[in-house]
Amino acid sequence: MSHNEKIHALVTRTRDRLGIVFRIIVDKPEIFFLIIASVIGLCLIVVLPPFRGLDEASHIYRVTQLSEGDLFMEKIPGGYGHLIPNYIHNVNMDEFTQTKKNNLLLSIQRRYASGEYSRTSGSATQLFEGAGTYSPLTYAHLLPVGVLANYTKLNAYIYTLLLRLSNLLIFLLFVYLAIKLAPTGKWLLVSVGLLPMSIHQAATVSADVILVSSIFIFVALILRTLSEEASIKDRLPLKSLKLLAPIFLAGLLLGGSKPGYFLIVLGVFLIPKSLFKNTRAWASYALGLLVCCALLLGVWSVLLGWSGTGVAVESFRARVNNGGQTLDVSEIVTQTALRPWRTMKLISNTFMYENDSTLPFPIQSDFNKVPDFILSNFTGIFGSLNTPLPDWASFLVILNLLFSFLAFGAKKITLSFRKKLLVFFIIIAQISGLFLVFWKTWTSRTMEHVWGLQGRYFIPLIPLLAFIMPRKSSFTWSKDTTKYVAMSLSCVPLAMMIVMVFETFYKLI
Repeated sequence: MSHNEKIHALVTRTRDRLGIVFRIIVDKPEIFFLIIASVIGLCLIVVLPPFRGLDEASHIYRVTQLSEGDLFMEKIPGGYGHLIPNYIHNVNMDEFTQTKKNNLLLSIQRRYASGEYSRTSGSATQLFEGAGTYSPLTYAHLLPVGVLANYTKLNAYIYTLLLRLSNLLIFLLFVYLAIKLAPTGKWLLVSVGLLPMSIHQAATVSADVILVSSIFIFVALILRTLSEEASIKDRLPLKSLKLLAPIFLAGLLLGGSKPGYFLIVLGVFLIPKSLFKNTRAWASYALGLLVCCALLLGVWSVLLGWSGTGVAVESFRARVNNGGQTLDVSEIVTQTALRPWRTMKLISNTFMYENDSTLPFPIQSDFNKVPDFILSNFTGIFGSLNTPLPDWASFLVILNLLFSFLAFGAKKITLSFRKKLLVFFIIIAQISGLFLVFWKTWTSRTMEHVWGLQGRYFIPLIPLLAFIMPRKSSFTWSKDTTKYVAMSLSCVPLAMMIVMVFETFYKLI
């Protein structure tokens, strides 16, 4: 065989092998998700400086506090918080809070990684009232890293990286399993899992990873009960138990981690009655899950009240609103009933709101400078809210969600009209509930928009759309073409995110 023939044979074999690998990726959405999310997530973990995730400093402090065995904040000068060891954080870390105009240099991160900023002994008080009210369940997967840091006095940079890595691994595991188990809506779950904001939260220290991940599993397993109803009901109880037990655990995680998303647990009523011995058993299972979630939330609320943490939250709200009073529930009901046009204007102002220097927050920060905040925060804002995706990338994110919903038919499940109404009710009620919570708790009487409502709070609702996908694809393209488009629409905004992080924080571009 000549030299040219050997080269040609090598190229042919390589092409064939790459073709096999690419075919596996195309045919298995969970593999595509795992590869892309791992690469982008690990890249983001490394390149994003410490404390530049969304509320990342507060969550790191909360993990540190919980790992020391303290569930509740204490009164400290200026508010409520905890004594945080200086090897976790000290005043020199303020260099990382500089905005883009100060040209944060790579050398600062290198100095922090070397331990130069971790040599001060003693402790410093840190305020984190918002994160201080979250249930320990939200941070359960991060506590081993916190305990390790307490015993070994880890370099703060390494500590941050390990916390981020733990978050990312849990997210990858849960979402991978959800996509693999879901009989339909796989590419919709992929598109939600690969949202730039989803990856950003997963690759930083965030309190939303357990919530979002458990919703993926919850939705995927319920979809599986709907598709396997005929085969499962003939082999009770073992076959159904393998699905019903994980659904119950996932429901506890999502319902017990954040009270604002309790309504999503109502999705348990979508499980077919035929998987149970009778209607009473079905109702007992569903109501049992709701009661257990309510007990988890109720017990934690009682403990917060007993500890005086409620006072801490009120103190924080007063500072946020510059002392402005908020409406009570009866006033909101009255205003909504008697002045519906004002309520509609309030809603419109909230979703069209552009942050500026008039934001009623005592601390001037990057938060004040992000236009179209709700949309930007949904599609992706990075580096502590000062780097939103450009408009064209945000458009691609929304287009990808819409495309994934319409282009892949839900052929393997059939949902009755009443159950579809339940899905619509959950989505609408959940959106309304989030709006009302922030209207009641954070918005002062003088505001013309609801304060504190962020676009990322709506991400956990998107997987629910898998229940109401059209039965047939809205496109006449081949399956492969449809998948290629979905993959491209997912990857481009993520690549843009990494470029923007580099551009924002380092003089490398």
